[in-house]
Amino acid sequence: MMKNLREKIEEIEHSRRELLLKNEELQKTQRQLVQSEKLAAIGQLAAGVAHEINNPLAYVMSNMETLEDYIAAYEKGAEEFR
Repeated sequence: MMKNLREKIEEIEHSRRELLLKNEELQKTQRQLVQSEKLAAIGQLAAGVAHEINNPLAYVMSNMETLEDYIAAYEKGAEEFR
């Protein structure tokens, strides 16, 4: 009877250790998932900021090209009147 009780205690202890290991693995996986989600959120935020910077910049650059065309046309017209 004592042997049977010891075997059961060892089985329970073995199961407890396995559960502790599985729990540690789950916690590690959860931390990795949270970190991955944080990085994804930072990536989306950075893309949004880049988009908000790029739009006005592209607008200004486009208008600068148009202004250069107007200046060239004006200078060409001014040369004809000299």
